Amino acid sequence: MSFGVETMGRVLGCAYTIAAVFSLLEYPLAVWTKSYAGGDYLYANVLVVLLGAVPMYCVYSYGKMAKADRRDYRYETTKSLLSDAESAYEFNSTTYGSTAGTETANQRMGEQ
Repeated sequence: MSFGVETMGRVLGCAYTIAAVFSLLEYPLAVWTKSYAGGDYLYANVLVVLLGAVPMYCVYSYGKMAKADRRDYRYETTKSLLSDAESAYEFNSTTYGSTAGTETANQRMGEQ
């Protein structure tokens, strides 16, 4: 399964934007390093790593939130399906007078 043209455009847009930001910062960082840091690129490298860590953290936290949303959606869907099945079972047992197996779906699953 592929992700399509719209997603490819978003991915390329993000990549080009990040590349443009780092390109814009490259020349001022080089000038600052030569004039104020005495040619030591350690400070510039630390700054670039920190600037790169922020988007990575955002992507990581977005992935965790999306996973939690999917899990909540599956839980709610399963819960509603169980309640629908339970009400249909109770309707059938009261309509047709069956008393065998009258426990509810939640009781069968151990939730009381």
